Amino acid sequence: MMNGLLRAAREFSVLAARRSCPRWLLIIGFAGAVFGPAAPGAVLELSPVADAVLYEDASGSSANGSGEFLLAGRTNQGSESRRRSLLAFDFSSVPQGATVTLVTLRLQSVTVATADLMVGLHRVTNPWTAGSSDPLGNESSGVIAETGDATWLHSSFPNQWATPGGDFLPEVSTIATITSAAGIFEWSGPGVLADVLYWLDQPSQNFGWMLKGDESLPQTAKRFIAVDSAAIDSRPKLLLEYSLVPEPGVGSLLALGGFLPCFLRRRHAPSGRSARAS
Repeated sequence: MMNGLLRAAREFSVLAARRSCPRWLLIIGFAGAVFGPAAPGAVLELSPVADAVLYEDASGSSANGSGEFLLAGRTNQGSESRRRSLLAFDFSSVPQGATVTLVTLRLQSVTVATADLMVGLHRVTNPWTAGSSDPLGNESSGVIAETGDATWLHSSFPNQWATPGGDFLPEVSTIATITSAAGIFEWSGPGVLADVLYWLDQPSQNFGWMLKGDESLPQTAKRFIAVDSAAIDSRPKLLLEYSLVPEPGVGSLLALGGFLPCFLRRRHAPSGRSARAS
């Protein structure tokens, strides 16, 4: 609003000083520039189109593509205790021409570890799929992988990752501190915004995020509600705040009607040199 006011006032002053436009046209143009419509904003809520847990396993035989939970960190097993999770979202419902300004991933924790620990998001760099495997209980261990499952070795069983444990950028997109109490936790900031903007520009590279916890010590795993959970209200959510460039409204048309005749008049007026030559 303030930028529009200053811009309109400057144009008004220049045209009035040159007397190149009738006063009533200037008034209309000024009003249109000042009172044109502001760009509307909105929030889009997305659910994952897929999520899965990767269980550290030398054979790549353990999977969880349709379970109730996601895990990140290390369990208390003596070996092969690392757990990582994958989440992917479809951005085709983002309106054409929208400018995304804020991205927030929201997960419900049903925590395992007692300490406050950091869990990061990393952008995944290769495609994967979530199969139909579904462990029982707290899902700290997986079940035998089925065709299409993502595992520690496989992006989509039996196809393999380039690197065991999944293919992802080493740089963290953002980090959230997950406390010892169950609750809702959020991942946001410029890193996740940059990821989404990249995927909107390059849809073929949208392979989602990896949820990676503290893997330095055993018993650091955090557990979150997955998209296949029966607790519908607690499932993962991705919130996108965006704005749209408004279509021309009454104010914009008034501005066009007020200023355009003045510009046309100035454009077609004879120059000083031509006038003297004639």
